[in-house]
Amino acid sequence: MDNKIKRGQILRKLRLSRHMTQDESAKNFGISQQTYQKYESGKTEPPYDLLCDFAIFYGVTTDYLLGLESTSSVIEPMEALGIKKSVDDDEFMRLYSELPDYVKQIFVDTMAKLAQATEQTKPQIKKRCVKRLGEIEDELMQEEEKGKAKDVI
Repeated sequence: MDNKIKRGQILRKLRLSRHMTQDESAKNFGISQQTYQKYESGKTEPPYDLLCDFAIFYGVTTDYLLGLESTSSVIEPMEALGIKKSVDDDEFMRLYSELPDYVKQIFVDTMAKLAQATEQTKPQIKKRCVKRLGEIEDELMQEEEKGKAKDVI
């Protein structure tokens, strides 16, 4: 199977695990539905920074998105613990409304701090992802060169 198609299938699987349409996912990443569809079909590859965004959003590594590792260590522990990946708005509001007021305030304060921390660290995470992707690309190119050298010998 073509690696581009395999990577597209991985992206599709992750999107469907979130019960999202291609259009919803595309809007989340600031791209068109057509562009997102091309990534899933393997017709084109997403740029490094977008690949990092995918990894952050879907809670997987860039290595997994590239088809270089299994997700068993990433997704299965959540499923094994019975932790949902997403909650719809109505369910969230129902659960939130059942909390005592002091817990609601703690929750809101914590969410505000988490949002702030996420915004502050997102550029750092992206930078690390892009660096790692460059390293992976270098490794793949070296392997390819070794393969060509063996063909010559």
